[in-house]
Amino acid sequence: MAERISRWWQAQRRHRSEAALDLIKARYQTFRTLLDSNTRAVELITDLSLRLGEGEVGGAFRDKALALDQVVGEMVEKFGVLEGLRNGLVSSMHQRLSALLAEELARLPAASAPPTTLRLGEVAGAGPRLCGAKAANLARFVGDERFRVPDGFVVTAPGCRLFFDQNDLALQASRLLGPALANDDQGGLAAAALRLKERIMQAPLPPSLEEDLRQLAGPFFSQGRGLAVRSSAIAEDGRSHSFAGQFASVLNVTDQAQLCQALREVLASAFSPRAITYRRHAGLSPLAFDMAVLCLEMVPARTAGIIITEDPSGGGTYLVSAVLGMGEAAVGGSAAADIYHLSRQGVIEAGRTSLARKEHRLVPRIGGGLGLQPVPPPDQRLPALSDDELRKLAAWATTIEQEAGGLPQDIEWAVSSDDNQLFLLQVRPLVAAHPRRSVQGGDVLPVLISGGQTASRGKAGGRVRIVRRRADLDLPVGDEPLVLVLSQSLPDAARLLDRMAAVLVELGNPADHLSNVARENGIPMLCAATGATTTLVEGQWVLVDGDDGTVRQGDQATATALWQGGGRQHASPPADPGLERYRGLLTRLNLTDAYGPSFNVLECRSLHDLVRFIHEKAVVAMFEGGDALLEGSDWLVHHLAVDGIPFLLAIIDLGGALLPDRPRRVTPDDISAAPFRALWAGIATPGLHWGPPPGGGAVGEVFSRWLTDHQSDRPIGLPNYLIVGRDYLNLNARMDFHFIMVDAVAGLDAKTNHIRFRFKGGGTTVEQRARRARCIAEILEANGFFTNVRDDLVGADLHGAPPQVIAAKLTVIGRLLGFTRLLDAGMRDEGMVRRVAQAFTEGDYGLSFVHGEAAGDGRTAGGRRG
Repeated sequence: MAERISRWWQAQRRHRSEAALDLIKARYQTFRTLLDSNTRAVELITDLSLRLGEGEVGGAFRDKALALDQVVGEMVEKFGVLEGLRNGLVSSMHQRLSALLAEELARLPAASAPPTTLRLGEVAGAGPRLCGAKAANLARFVGDERFRVPDGFVVTAPGCRLFFDQNDLALQASRLLGPALANDDQGGLAAAALRLKERIMQAPLPPSLEEDLRQLAGPFFSQGRGLAVRSSAIAEDGRSHSFAGQFASVLNVTDQAQLCQALREVLASAFSPRAITYRRHAGLSPLAFDMAVLCLEMVPARTAGIIITEDPSGGGTYLVSAVLGMGEAAVGGSAAADIYHLSRQGVIEAGRTSLARKEHRLVPRIGGGLGLQPVPPPDQRLPALSDDELRKLAAWATTIEQEAGGLPQDIEWAVSSDDNQLFLLQVRPLVAAHPRRSVQGGDVLPVLISGGQTASRGKAGGRVRIVRRRADLDLPVGDEPLVLVLSQSLPDAARLLDRMAAVLVELGNPADHLSNVARENGIPMLCAATGATTTLVEGQWVLVDGDDGTVRQGDQATATALWQGGGRQHASPPADPGLERYRGLLTRLNLTDAYGPSFNVLECRSLHDLVRFIHEKAVVAMFEGGDALLEGSDWLVHHLAVDGIPFLLAIIDLGGALLPDRPRRVTPDDISAAPFRALWAGIATPGLHWGPPPGGGAVGEVFSRWLTDHQSDRPIGLPNYLIVGRDYLNLNARMDFHFIMVDAVAGLDAKTNHIRFRFKGGGTTVEQRARRARCIAEILEANGFFTNVRDDLVGADLHGAPPQVIAAKLTVIGRLLGFTRLLDAGMRDEGMVRRVAQAFTEGDYGLSFVHGEAAGDGRTAGGRRG
């Protein structure tokens, strides 16, 4: 009977343990899917913010807004699971905002979907916003008797976006390229761009788009005419940016299969390393996708080249470059070219003409593509163009420049080998170098930081304000412009909008909350501003250039001139008042102070607010999971104990953290989870002090004082629990007379990664415990954490860092576990705060300076002479 009861009791115990473990795992999985939803929501908010800035509130905007509403609904549901359905206000608030959004969207006119393709003759009425500047510029001359333009068609920007949206490629671009961009990792960027290109090249075209291409290209292919497939991005070939040579062109496409692959090739080139680098240097979003594609009939060229209407050498002449065969060799500079200088009347300056020896020419190949063909020796020194052809080119250039309001032009042309007719292939403004906007020579001041990633454009200057803790956001009254410098992106900083001239963030990404706020308010902001918190000095004057990613040494006069002269470049008021209502419901962030009383679900006035609130509170819910969840799970708990380290851990594996078939008692080598290994590397640091406090009082005195003066939230004797997964860690540690809690995610997606840390308690006086708290905060701030200190409670956060950074910071946390043990007993005066923090930074974990003082070197523990 006793044996049967024992077996029944053990079975019940195992059942309770398995049920508790299942609950913990389910809670963890809910939390991780909520983090994924948060990432998707922020990406949608970024997309909507950009569309609102451009005044685009058509069908695509409606779809994105509804998608955001749906994702927020999913977050509300998952948050309810984490909170045990205790917070019905969150669901009610979402229902209210969702209803208001539905009312606003109902006001949008029911417009037909924009065309995905257009014939070239139809492009002039559509404009560059639909077809890109290259197609729109050329379409102006279709049907003009003065010019001859090849036939063709355009895959519009909405058509290209349809392909991207159907295959979720924009999100993949953000996930693949974002980490390399944030870390300015050129090698990583090249590898990520290659992976993205592979996915684009393998993605299927929407059936409707593929059928449109078949109908439009069929007549060309059936008559043996090839197509040139070229980029026509909205930002390309404009007055500010040419994007010359940045995107791919695929020439002499001769069948449907080649056409579909050529389209993918051109679209993939929008995310090539060179195109991304060009965008960053131009102050444009590196991940913007605004591509349309121009498909133009191939001209079997005898001669081709370019003419520019502002000769770089001066003299008011035109410059012509000409090669034999296809013009790709002239544009790309891969072949020797004839050079002519022409007057505006077409008169050749013979003394400046240079005729190259042309040994090869580029010609179309049968079956597609181009190939080199040798030029017969008698023809190699002949001029590529006749005098009549040069005069006609000059006349075209004059007409085109005049119709462009006198702006210099860059024109591509070809002469057909069939009938020696001149064809116009491309027209764009000539983008020449010009001085950057400066105020009192600001652009020649010394560069302090370079390579920052543009999150919001513009120029501004101000005094440096380094934000390491919440108290740093509490500013005295004043009107001086400030440049906020943060180790990580903090939405809380948005409450300083009135004083914020610019923002610099060492981590973060252009799709995070603070970036959205900066763009919405026209405040220059740079992410990946490496070394900003250590290079810059509190109170110094600097100039921030959000266009080229630099921070320069500044002065008060220059910064004030930018501030008062509109250097903040606020976005202009929307022409349609409805845009402001959409901003208010969708993208505006009002919940900026996570520690303040206004951080309440009742204060959520937009879906962005709700996303911010749920994310913050979900992390807190996991962080403060409590012992109730762990009760009864001891049957499946593993135990870790290491000689020489008085830190015993009860470990619960969420899956994949422990090596297979491990016994109940494990060693650190049995645990493969990356976050744990990083934490344990800190715990096991050589020279780490795990004993009594150096130079402090007896432990018995500490324990006695704790019993009489302090009631701990975490009683002595409870075990230390570690819940761990492959890339997750949740630690509840009760060490002597204080407790430490850590929650960390260290996955591949930096946007979901975080460390949240809390330290509280002690066994000495209130003053000594508070000093230890300030010392811990100083250590964590030096390591990039944002801290908040109240009495003996330290809270610290780090968000949005890549996994290798998270691992390094978890190692710091591990060291703190031993370094701070009973440390409050040694905090005899205020001077110890800075000295102990400095000792930790220098690796003096045994606090040798305390032992030196105890040996009688004539100084007190506070560093003052006795």
